[in-house]
Amino acid sequence: LTMTVTTTSPRTQHSFRFMSTMHALLIILFFFTACNDVQNCSAKKVSGKVKLSGVNTEHVLTKFAVSAYAKGNVEVRLISPTMYENEKRLRWHLYEDTDWPKWKRETLCTDKVRLAKRAFAVSFEYGRVKDNGRSSSKSTSGGPSKRDDNNEKRWRATSIAVLNQEMETRPHYLYIVLDDCSLEQYLHDAEIPEISYEVIIQDDVGGLKNIGQLPKLSHFSADEHMAPIMVIIMCMTSFLLTISMMVRIGTLIATKGVVHAALFMVMAACGATTLGCICEMIHQYYYGMNGYGWYLFDALSSHFEAVTDSIVS
Repeated sequence: LTMTVTTTSPRTQHSFRFMSTMHALLIILFFFTACNDVQNCSAKKVSGKVKLSGVNTEHVLTKFAVSAYAKGNVEVRLISPTMYENEKRLRWHLYEDTDWPKWKRETLCTDKVRLAKRAFAVSFEYGRVKDNGRSSSKSTSGGPSKRDDNNEKRWRATSIAVLNQEMETRPHYLYIVLDDCSLEQYLHDAEIPEISYEVIIQDDVGGLKNIGQLPKLSHFSADEHMAPIMVIIMCMTSFLLTISMMVRIGTLIATKGVVHAALFMVMAACGATTLGCICEMIHQYYYGMNGYGWYLFDALSSHFEAVTDSIVS
């Protein structure tokens, strides 16, 4: 019986360990690239345009998750270039996630609104607008005058509501829907103007912890509260990897005078990820306060994410 034992040289073992380390680092970098999508949270200062009709009698403005035992708030601003002829049935409704599947199954607007948790009438006023987007003056004639500036005056409606979840034991998604059920009863689509809307929503981050205190309001939805923490963890991990790569490269230069080019690429990718996370942290800090963040740092975060993708690929 003979047995052949094959041994590898120290150089081969060193190459194997190096390749294993490189594979592990590349897996981590791919993980960072996938997690970069988590950084870009959907904004909770939502805006857009909608034109209701007999076919589309309702329009979902946005959805938002409110924490358990919390009390958030929502402000809906509607802007119309012309007078909304018949606004008696124009409403925006608030639906909970428990009733939302039933809402989607219903076909008639009148059946859908019965499932709403709350309803808010829309009353347009004509006037100028302050910096906060609310009407500041009304026209005595009920319409625009010759000297009115169309860029400064519009038909506007603003509604503010409290999202009371103090008795709820779990977070709930709330859906905000604008509708006019009169459109399915008689045809007057031509009289309906295109409406611009802006929805500003805040959640009480503390919930039970804020009982007896002022609520700690944030534009982050309840399902996004962990997003800033995740970005911080990614930032710290990528920073440590960058430092470790720098130390590794310095050690190789000092001992052998030769460094594989892949190490520089991994270090550059880790560094770009770190810079992207820092920019995203700044953007999310302002996002929590104003609902839309800081575009400069949001763009820089996306830029460094693209740099990381290009290096890894």
